[in-house]
Amino acid sequence: MLYIVAGGPVELIPSLTDIMQGNQEALWIGVDHGTVTLLEAGIVPAVAIGDFDSVTETEWRQIEKMVPKIIRHPSVKDASDLELALSYACNELTSEIVVLGATGGRLDHQFANIMLLCQFIEKRVIWFVDRQNELTVLSPGKASFSKNEKKYISFIPLSRTLEKVQLSGFKYNGSHLSLPREQSVGISNEISEVVGHISFSNGICLVVRSDDSCSKGMF
Repeated sequence: MLYIVAGGPVELIPSLTDIMQGNQEALWIGVDHGTVTLLEAGIVPAVAIGDFDSVTETEWRQIEKMVPKIIRHPSVKDASDLELALSYACNELTSEIVVLGATGGRLDHQFANIMLLCQFIEKRVIWFVDRQNELTVLSPGKASFSKNEKKYISFIPLSRTLEKVQLSGFKYNGSHLSLPREQSVGISNEISEVVGHISFSNGICLVVRSDDSCSKGMF
């Protein structure tokens, strides 16, 4: 497993110590100030990537001293630090990817980060994870999800529609459904069996697994 830690709000990032203890063989990449977050948790990433415009001089000296490989980009560029890190990971490494620190904070950053998943949809399974949510994207085909501590699962079209959607093993099942982007019909489903299955023939689907630990929700 490869963990990428970006510079999102630290309070939304799951315990890095717990993740490290449960994944001794995990690889770590720090993205800009996410590198500082890792070092403060006692984790030295294999690689640090970014323009590092959000770190102090003291933090930068620590990164230079401790991180074995640093890929520093100019601050004026056509891709975000996280996009550069995902490109590096997909081209150089083979692990499933979990990204921490990519949600919360500035809404434009969060939305752009989510849309980045579409760029890498055919290359790798990538999950964004915070203390309340887990999310990924799906291309047409079949996918299955096991029950976990996240009660709710939502299927949100990023394309104009999701077509010929089949749902089984959920509280709300259906066949040959069309889910339009401008409606909320795919929100707040629940896995009712051991595993829930989805398939669809066309479109791009954002999958969000959530609980109510931080909010009461709007639905």
